[in-house]
Amino acid sequence: MRQEFAPDLHRPAAPRARSLRIDNAKAVLIWLVVVGHMIEQLAGASTASRALYGALYLFHMPAFVMIAGMNANAALNRGAIIKSIKQLLVPLALFQVLYFGVLSVLAPHLLGEPLAPLWLLWFLLSLFTWRMILPLFLRLPHPIVLALLMAVAAGWVGDIDRSLSLSRSIVFFPVFLIGHLHGARLLSLVRRKTAMLRLLFVGVMTLAVVVVANGASLMPLFGTAPYGALPQSWLLPELDRLLLILAGAAAAVGFLALMPDRETRVTWLSRRTMTVYLLHGVLAAAFWHIPLAGYLPPTLIGLLLVPPLAAIATIYLARLDGPLTQVLSTIGDGLFRLWPRTRPSVAKARN
Repeated sequence: MRQEFAPDLHRPAAPRARSLRIDNAKAVLIWLVVVGHMIEQLAGASTASRALYGALYLFHMPAFVMIAGMNANAALNRGAIIKSIKQLLVPLALFQVLYFGVLSVLAPHLLGEPLAPLWLLWFLLSLFTWRMILPLFLRLPHPIVLALLMAVAAGWVGDIDRSLSLSRSIVFFPVFLIGHLHGARLLSLVRRKTAMLRLLFVGVMTLAVVVVANGASLMPLFGTAPYGALPQSWLLPELDRLLLILAGAAAAVGFLALMPDRETRVTWLSRRTMTVYLLHGVLAAAFWHIPLAGYLPPTLIGLLLVPPLAAIATIYLARLDGPLTQVLSTIGDGLFRLWPRTRPSVAKARN
């Protein structure tokens, strides 16, 4: 039975050839992540800043999650587990310490619960979780439907929140599965229906701006809180969450249609997104303390000043990829140096 089912685990995986469209999308998305965190403290300062922030968060994290699903390998063995620990859990542990120090000084309100990854580090733990549970879900019937039902039902449980990044891991997992199971088909659709999907993206973003500008809460976008902790909405919270997941996935596909399928000046950034992700929070938290509000209105800061500053920060942080990768690799290899490479056989164990 296992041998018969094993090929199906790999059939719906990511496109085999590296996609320049995906590479360009990752480069732009990591810039948008930096933009989003830099304007985080401006979100409540004006209607325009709040609408921009809400529209950005509707699609940019779902897009990253979908791409992560496209690139995920369904084969889970000892080597894959160790690789994920080195890539994700080792940086999480190290930067949890770094950001505890940074946020204690610059943004104590972001420290949160003891078991919760600090601020932007949630994605590392969630990505590790998705990789670990992917093979299990691929053996289940209708895995995307099941994941959607779990995402909706998770909001009823008060203890599913930021702790261990559990809420976000459940809420965004359907998008991860969509990327893994339908990544190749989605990229084919993007090539064939580019104009239509670009219009879809514009339409979803316009709707998001209008809804947020008219007072809709931003909290449901983050997928961090149970329904009982969310403010009242004109929709049932279960329906609200389901629609946000589907809208985020649709907008993510529309966003891919905006990306060129060729080498560009920013394509190189796609191989350095982890370094930018890990380091940019320090600059963003420091940026919040620059007294710009006394000189410029929040809307101008968010729309005109932050994007180019974020681009500069992204480029310079990306250039630190080599040294940081070397440090993390050395630490990860050191931690596993004593891990036995082979497991003793049952026969030897008995002897």
